[in-house]
Amino acid sequence: MSFEFKLYCLFDLYKDMIRHNQDIDEYKFSFNKVNFHAILDIGTTPFQLLLGTVNHNWACVLNLNMGFKTSMSTTDFMKLCEILHLKPGKGTFTSFDFLKYVGEHAPKSCSLKPVQPSHIMPFRKQYIKSSDEPNKTVFLGWNDHKSDGKTARNFNKTRQIFGDNVAAFCIKNNISSLWTTPDKATEKAITYPPGYTLK
Repeated sequence: MSFEFKLYCLFDLYKDMIRHNQDIDEYKFSFNKVNFHAILDIGTTPFQLLLGTVNHNWACVLNLNMGFKTSMSTTDFMKLCEILHLKPGKGTFTSFDFLKYVGEHAPKSCSLKPVQPSHIMPFRKQYIKSSDEPNKTVFLGWNDHKSDGKTARNFNKTRQIFGDNVAAFCIKNNISSLWTTPDKATEKAITYPPGYTLK
């Protein structure tokens, strides 16, 4: 059984993301010597907090309802306990304890940087259609079609990985995100599309 918790500590980060026109942001934290990535996506309805571990096979998606209310499934929590080597139960370790910690370690301002595709792609694979070439998960860069006169594409994949604001900018300016398969290239640091600026 899961219990609802209010992650109101995310509100400052949310406000700063709105201020800077940033849909998706990431922060990192450690808990019991395990490193985590937390990705806040405010372009979805409801908002989502994507949690994943570094060097461990655990990840979960938390839907953030009105007032940043959320809960973690029993299955996700029990697997988390195994990774953290903690005994579940009141007075020992609960999902409330963990979510409280996640919220308290959120920054008050956004990073102004795009999230590495390898961090967010595992959460978005189910939304990337066959026409988006789902096997191509390594980001190569941007193609501004002003020079070649072609029509931009990959807008759905761009939206899933970079958010609605970046996708809308690419549609307006005829810019495609470029991708390849992991066997052909390794991931590099990414940028926003040329001409895109945060507020």
